[in-house]
Amino acid sequence: MPAALDRYVGTFVAALAASGVRHAVIAPGSRNTPLTLALTAEDSGITPWLHLDERSAGYFALGIARQRGEPVAIVCTSGTAAANFLPAVVEARLSRVPLIVLTADRPPELRDAGAAQTIDQVRMFGSHAKWAVDMPLPEEGSLLGRYAASTAHRAAALSLEAPAGPVHLNFPFREPLVGATPAAPVSLPLAISEVHPTRLAPPDEAIDNLGSRIAGRRGLIVAGPESAGLPAAAIVAVAELLGWPVVADPLSGLRTGAHDQSRVIDRADVLAREPKFTAVAAPEVVLRFGAAPTSKPLKLWLASIADLDHIVVDDASATTAGLRDPDALSATVLRADPTLLCEALLRAAPSAADPAWSARWVDANAAA
Repeated sequence: MPAALDRYVGTFVAALAASGVRHAVIAPGSRNTPLTLALTAEDSGITPWLHLDERSAGYFALGIARQRGEPVAIVCTSGTAAANFLPAVVEARLSRVPLIVLTADRPPELRDAGAAQTIDQVRMFGSHAKWAVDMPLPEEGSLLGRYAASTAHRAAALSLEAPAGPVHLNFPFREPLVGATPAAPVSLPLAISEVHPTRLAPPDEAIDNLGSRIAGRRGLIVAGPESAGLPAAAIVAVAELLGWPVVADPLSGLRTGAHDQSRVIDRADVLAREPKFTAVAAPEVVLRFGAAPTSKPLKLWLASIADLDHIVVDDASATTAGLRDPDALSATVLRADPTLLCEALLRAAPSAADPAWSARWVDANAAA
């Protein structure tokens, strides 16, 4: 059985690497030994990171995935060790960060039988995981290598598919967990190409409608938190075209960088508290990229403005990612990749607002 196990796990890890997974964060244990050995092999193509604590390991993986914008694997042994991944899995789902959660498990005959370090791990993360699979046990002479490679590729692709998030693969292993001799190099049973997320282009009619709603009006672009990063240069180019300021959340990524920051407002939290400013600076329309801003004063002020036309750009379906509108302000949610939507708006070239509108915000921001 160890030879079949080595081929099965080795093929899975090779397919992860071929699908663009470059990092794996590993917590110690016994039952996850097959995965650990495959991921730490010199020719795995994956950089292993070792952490003693599963909760810390989960958040470390979350940080790598958030920074690099690519799926990162996290690995643990069976039992309550897997339960300690829950906080990172929840955060990954809400923040739209791609994680591939690999939990080792006892074989089916030891489940619900009082065996040590055994709990119900099948779909244990519930709705917080985008996809969950209880992997089959390896068998001699089977075609499971093809299935393992296909599942690895699908896991990487689904973790990146909008909205990005965590997927969970549960691996039951029987003993012995290690073969007497090192496993031979694994070749993939099918061609695997590195996965890239699909970019959703806005329909022409949506751009026409949006252009007519924002042309010549006093508006704000609100850049909210976004783990995957917002297209800063494209957003400020649209702001320049429209003559609008860009209210940048601390977690938006727009407050620093090489893009033009002359229209970037980083003191909106202060300005929204000042009645003399809010009395003369109320927008007619808000175009938001990313999640809702973290500033409570800003959100409360925008919610208080009567007849505010609030438009949210999100490339994920509300049925799979939830609606990013906690204050129920949005009249419209445009499902589109933010970069592609900005490029379409620039081509449509709607007319700009009065230059004094943006100057009022920029001057007040400088004073604040």
